[in-house]
Amino acid sequence: MECDEKFKSKHCYSNGAYCGFTPNFFREYDLKKKVSMHGKEILEQAMREKCLHDIMSTKYQDEGDTLWTFFSYLGSCFADTPGLPDDRHKPKTFNECYDWSTVQIKGNEEVDALNKCMSDAWVVPNDENSDNRMLRDDRLWAKHNHISIHPSITVNNMTYTNSTG
Repeated sequence: MECDEKFKSKHCYSNGAYCGFTPNFFREYDLKKKVSMHGKEILEQAMREKCLHDIMSTKYQDEGDTLWTFFSYLGSCFADTPGLPDDRHKPKTFNECYDWSTVQIKGNEEVDALNKCMSDAWVVPNDENSDNRMLRDDRLWAKHNHISIHPSITVNNMTYTNSTG
């Protein structure tokens, strides 16, 4: 199935090879009032988190802080802030929620390492129309683990999802 250019420009990388979709929980909890997000932003966030995890686990041999770094960003995005003027209740864009202009790990600035990881993921560095190694590897991993619905988890080669079907 082919996607039109408007859809691909908003939701896909690598000329439509990798597309992101708004998760069901976003609709379930009516989060669109707080944050506006599109597929590309979801994929980009996932890639940045994967790069952050890689930096934490290889350079610092510590994966624990990754979770707390992520949760600190969630608070800035989805937390209720009662009493704010109406103009401050407009939905943020997904990228406004996550400040990747600085990445502090154990007191060290790692934004350059994170940006290099993101750039190196593309077969042609920084070319979003070229193939993306990270997204390709994730797709192969998901296929190997029989994951086609998100969110899902694989335990002992058995995949479980939140679907009721």
